Amino acid sequence: MDKSLLILAAGMGSRYGGLKQIEEIGPLGETILEFSIFDALKAGFNNVIFVIRRDMEEAFHSRVIDRISSFVSCGTVFQDNDDLPEGIQLTVPREKPWGTGHAVWSARHTIKSAFAVINADDFYDRPAYQQTLQFIQKESTQEFCMIAYPLGKTLSKSGSVSRGICYCNQENLQAIIEHTEIGYLKNGELADLATGKRLEYDVLTSMNFWGLQPEVFSFIEKDFKRFLSPYNRYVEREYYLPALIHRWIREEKKIVRVIPTKGQWMGVTYQEDRSLIKKELLKRVQDKQYPSPLFKDSIL
Repeated sequence: MDKSLLILAAGMGSRYGGLKQIEEIGPLGETILEFSIFDALKAGFNNVIFVIRRDMEEAFHSRVIDRISSFVSCGTVFQDNDDLPEGIQLTVPREKPWGTGHAVWSARHTIKSAFAVINADDFYDRPAYQQTLQFIQKESTQEFCMIAYPLGKTLSKSGSVSRGICYCNQENLQAIIEHTEIGYLKNGELADLATGKRLEYDVLTSMNFWGLQPEVFSFIEKDFKRFLSPYNRYVEREYYLPALIHRWIREEKKIVRVIPTKGQWMGVTYQEDRSLIKKELLKRVQDKQYPSPLFKDSIL
């Protein structure tokens, strides 16, 4: 059975100012992505699919795939801006990728069984992979799941961040509300800086780690068509995965289990975040949580 991990790696890194996906951050120049793949393999995943842009194919292969292809089955799919639902024709060109929802849809011809989804530039920690695989491997489940982190543990000291705040009915996700400018007020409280709305430190937050079923692709196709309605074609909006799942819960009564994790999230939203995560990864290697070099026969 394929235990597939879909890695969304086509982003532009506009806040960061470069391709975070292939940035050297580990002690031996590893990417965050390589640590994520290592954790996924240790948790039991056996197939990795990368969603990338065509213009980064050569760099991505040489920087990531060539280093891991001996240890795991892996492949790529392209997120092309002209890969649209049948009958949709745009009159205004699109430069940047459509977003994470479209990125997942790009893998519709490749994935045939339950799978997990992560961002390429986020460090999620091994428990998240273990929890997700355990959930999606249940033979009886047709449900989705989402790994959740406390908001206060997903922030950057260098500036505001975008986060999807989760609203739950017990363990079931009811809604995700995207806030695009979360940061600290002068009094130290957390808030959406654009609206002034205060936010709790421990409120559960989506960091785009999902356990999904292949049926998501048919809903995305229908939902993406609506997103590309005549009015919306002319605005530079992104088609976000959390937002489309929010709509699926509302429209199709889909069950999405929220799984809080004790793992530590880390990411590089800004250039200044790089030194902090680099220090933490070095510490983990020194504490023998990860080998160095990261991939070698004796540990797989």
